[in-house]
Amino acid sequence: MKNIFKTSLLLLLAASFSACDGFLPALEPQDEIETTTEDIEAVDAYIKLSKTIVQNMKSIDGRIKENINIMDATLAEEPTFRPLVETAKTISEKVENLALWMDQLCERIQYETNNFSRNVHQKSIVEDFLITGGAATELKELLLKQKNDLIESLDDLLQRHETEPIAGLSLSRKSIDKLKTNLGLSPIYVDDWEADNFGGLTPTAAYAQLRKIQSDCKNASLQIINFLSDEMGNKVMPDTRFEIFANAAKPFVFLGETYEAEIALGETITQAEFTVSVNGSPLRIEDGKSKYAARPGSVGAQSYTANITVVNPLTGERERFRKEFKYEVGVPSVSVSPDQMNVLYIGVDNPMSIMAAGVSSNDLQVSVSGGGGAFIEHLSGHQYNIKASKAHPKGQYCYVDISNKRTGKKITSIPFRINSCPDPTIQLANGSSGGVVKSAEMQEQEGLIATLDNFDFDVKCQVQSFKLYYIAPRQDAVALSSIGGRFTGQTLAAIKAAKPGTAYLFTDVKGRCPGDSAARELNGLAFQVR
Repeated sequence: MKNIFKTSLLLLLAASFSACDGFLPALEPQDEIETTTEDIEAVDAYIKLSKTIVQNMKSIDGRIKENINIMDATLAEEPTFRPLVETAKTISEKVENLALWMDQLCERIQYETNNFSRNVHQKSIVEDFLITGGAATELKELLLKQKNDLIESLDDLLQRHETEPIAGLSLSRKSIDKLKTNLGLSPIYVDDWEADNFGGLTPTAAYAQLRKIQSDCKNASLQIINFLSDEMGNKVMPDTRFEIFANAAKPFVFLGETYEAEIALGETITQAEFTVSVNGSPLRIEDGKSKYAARPGSVGAQSYTANITVVNPLTGERERFRKEFKYEVGVPSVSVSPDQMNVLYIGVDNPMSIMAAGVSSNDLQVSVSGGGGAFIEHLSGHQYNIKASKAHPKGQYCYVDISNKRTGKKITSIPFRINSCPDPTIQLANGSSGGVVKSAEMQEQEGLIATLDNFDFDVKCQVQSFKLYYIAPRQDAVALSSIGGRFTGQTLAAIKAAKPGTAYLFTDVKGRCPGDSAARELNGLAFQVR
């Protein structure tokens, strides 16, 4: 009865796998084979890993499609780029064909699993079909061919460019060699590749491994297509691509403020000789841009005309471009400017500047209403700081109320949303977030860290706990639990034992950021040691 209960849990875990992947081995109870808690946890880990990989591949597919569409649009304007577009499409098609072949491999594993004998251990299914049956060897040969095809496509393109240079393209052997080195494909060695990748795996684990290989292949094709697209977008200046841009810090300024904008001729202007003037007055050029500033003397719509004269590096001709830009000037009543973002975050300082036209900072009375456990403190002059301890339901706000102490009248109330800090990203202490690592590099790791990238506040989040599944070559997964982010005890020993063929899966990672009342569930990590 004990074994049947545990196996039922395995069935539930496998069912959740089908929802994210589309393929499901029909696992049946095996009364003759002991199913441990570690087995259940390992299946759960592989299911989570597979779901993450599948979502990542969907994102990669979308980015490949978007890049090729952009390349097609550029090709319509510049036919000389046809070899790059054709190379990108060929690479995308070949990788997609290999991915479809691997989907069929998953379907075959499903068939074999659905028809296995009750007395056969599930690991034997994978070994008999993939290793003994030769499917893994066929996959290895296809992967080797794909890798060679990718490299050959780049070499052919470079040779073609060296023989008949494509105008405006700076494709070089050095840049191609660097791209090859950074493709990130898993090493495909001749001896024991099949056993090292699939030996001793259950069907669920084999699915995860196949999905990872698919993801590596698609990511390599995305890297190449990104490279080709960048070559097309950053190196060529056809006539139809010239456009004047004015990047204004604010399209609306108050009377008495200074309007500022950077004027340039697109991102490729640094390759050409050009001059800029506004309303007939020349502007100084630095790093391919010129800065325009004006202090308007009246309210309402304002305009200025920018003129750029440029020497096209492809034709040598001097060409002139002209464009009018507009901005608005208004009279300020109240200015409430968050010094970080237009959102209040729980557990951190939210500094802001508060001003009212015609009202001295000494006469302003500022308070907070609307809940959220928020309170405001006056620092000095126009500087204030708000702290909040509770997020609002969607559609509700915290209000900054501003009054004139001298008259006793309320000037205005400004609404703000209150949010928790975004989820941090889990990484190894060296900043790595998954993939293939060297054994020496893994052995040096000290723990997991939680980082908040692209967040304007100085926030420190902490790892509370995690699970580590340590999978040595041709051995069952070992499940370890750890409190805190540092590797200690058995977890540290597992890290120090890293050797080629070992896999590490970090799951159930929990962390806490300032203002959190409970730990959050964060992303997991997966590493393969080479």
